[in-house]
Amino acid sequence: MSGLSEADRLQLQTHLQNAVIACNERCLYQSAKWIAELLNSFPTPTPDLTYGSDTEEDETLDEAVPSRLDGASLRQDRREAKLESKEMRRYLMAKSYFDCREYDRCSATFLPSLEPQGPLNVTPTLKIQPGKAKSRGGPQDQLPLRSSKPNSSLSQKALFLALYAKYIAGEKRKDEDSEMIL
Repeated sequence: MSGLSEADRLQLQTHLQNAVIACNERCLYQSAKWIAELLNSFPTPTPDLTYGSDTEEDETLDEAVPSRLDGASLRQDRREAKLESKEMRRYLMAKSYFDCREYDRCSATFLPSLEPQGPLNVTPTLKIQPGKAKSRGGPQDQLPLRSSKPNSSLSQKALFLALYAKYIAGEKRKDEDSEMIL
């Protein structure tokens, strides 16, 4: 890739992106998957750190929702549009995997692996008070919960595709397992 100039590389990426869309429209799913994988092999562009660039994006993504509904929906639409444009290449690849019925690969494109990042605390933190037969359900009787912060770096479209693919993969595994029993 060192022989391509920046303009040539961007033009090639645009042509590959259009080819993925065209192949999907023509139901050439394996071709679209191959082209999408090729498109995702390019390094992701680094953001330009000049004034007026996408550096303000991180600040606006975590802002509180204003009280006016129309302003909030406008800001949400802009946020979604930025996220969708940022993840377009990965979305096209995930959609190609979905169309080829590779649901696990589709969900793995956007969702992190389910393997734990560190050791799990499996010991319960129930406090048993001597002399009491039943628990009253107070705060000392509750187990610690993992905080599951929704992934705010994904657009709603990508999140839906990944979660739906995970659901379909689970249903497919369930059906395959039930066939083994019969």
